[in-house]
Amino acid sequence: MNKRSAAGSIHIMIFLMLFLASLLCIGPAYKSLTELLSGKVDEFRTELENKTGLTFSYSSMSPSILTVFSVKGIVLKSAADQSDVMKIRKVVLRYSLVKLLKKDTQHAFKSLTIDGITVDYDDASDRAIADGLIALIRNQPGSGQFSLENVSVELPVDVIIKNVSVHYRGNGVDVTVGLKKLSAEYDRASETLEVSAGGSAKGMLDRFKKTPLSGKFSLSGSIRNGFDGSTFLARFSSLTGGDFSFGRLNFLFSYSNRLVSMRTIQNSFPLMLLCSYDIDSGDADFTLRTNRFLPSSFVSAGGLRKETLQKLASVSLSVNAHAVYNTKTSKFEYSSDGTVHLSDNLVPGALDASYRLSGDSRSIHVPRLVLQGKNYDADMSLSYEFAGMRLSGTADAKRVVLPNGSVVSAELFFDPLTRGFQCFSPQVFLNDKTFTALQLTV
Repeated sequence: MNKRSAAGSIHIMIFLMLFLASLLCIGPAYKSLTELLSGKVDEFRTELENKTGLTFSYSSMSPSILTVFSVKGIVLKSAADQSDVMKIRKVVLRYSLVKLLKKDTQHAFKSLTIDGITVDYDDASDRAIADGLIALIRNQPGSGQFSLENVSVELPVDVIIKNVSVHYRGNGVDVTVGLKKLSAEYDRASETLEVSAGGSAKGMLDRFKKTPLSGKFSLSGSIRNGFDGSTFLARFSSLTGGDFSFGRLNFLFSYSNRLVSMRTIQNSFPLMLLCSYDIDSGDADFTLRTNRFLPSSFVSAGGLRKETLQKLASVSLSVNAHAVYNTKTSKFEYSSDGTVHLSDNLVPGALDASYRLSGDSRSIHVPRLVLQGKNYDADMSLSYEFAGMRLSGTADAKRVVLPNGSVVSAELFFDPLTRGFQCFSPQVFLNDKTFTALQLTV
């Protein structure tokens, strides 16, 4: 045997001796870790069953020396009727036992993977379970003094959740949400939690006469401690509702200085929606802008709805709208101006309507409404108080062609009464006929 081979054999023998010595040292620690983890799982199971009405079981628990701790076949059942509420195929925690022995808990745990979650919740039969979970969370130390600024998003491990199906029934809603994958990774350098997710949803709502609804979504964002400076991008596609299909929608959410904001971005049609909520003042602000927006570019239809939607193909909207609602005082104000074009398919001779309006929860003011088209030439300025149905203002119908071909023109004056209003016209012209001093009380 040459010197190189002899040296190699010696190195191998030394490595094997060190490895065997490591196993002898790690063995007791490994056994202690297994007992500790098993004990924690049993403690969690007991607390969950006692406080929420859920029974907890799992088919196997298999720690792997140095690297992996996994639990398979987790099932949460309703203690009342033993129906399945949640199933989890597998939970895997990857860790370094060596770092645990060194008490380096910050770097000991590498990743947590939860695979195959199935949730089936019926609000009618499982409401007591939901109440128990809510009470359990509320009774946690410090839960009564919640503040966004104190929320930490730091995770000790990278988290991956995949193959999730959640079915909810209750309150007129029947919906299933599928999550293909969700990942969350905390960047210690920037103190930011990077999150991404993708999935789909389908369901029915009683208020929409149980019309099938479906769509796909993807989410990505950066969440900071205390949420200040956080941003989130949500993309929605393949949106359908019965016979209708809708275009893609992209929303950017952000949070800064206790202001929550949402706006549309990168949409393929000229529509901009901006919403915000000021937590301190309670102001919820909504702004909508369109520039020659064609609803038919966003909505399509099949079946019997297709012909109906084709009539809207040339409808065009150029609108600015703004509204503010205060959640603390219930004060509501709004304003809008713009132009709406209606094609001949909807209004004989087509129609362009230009307007300006403003109002609140008590009244609406329309200082300008102009109707122009082949069969229309009219303008008006009106105000309406909802309490008492009190209408005031003027309307000048210079020329309006009726469905039977007759042409009418008139100047109308509206005067409010204690309840209702009175309409007066000095003269009404119908073709070559003239009617004078017409009055109507509503």
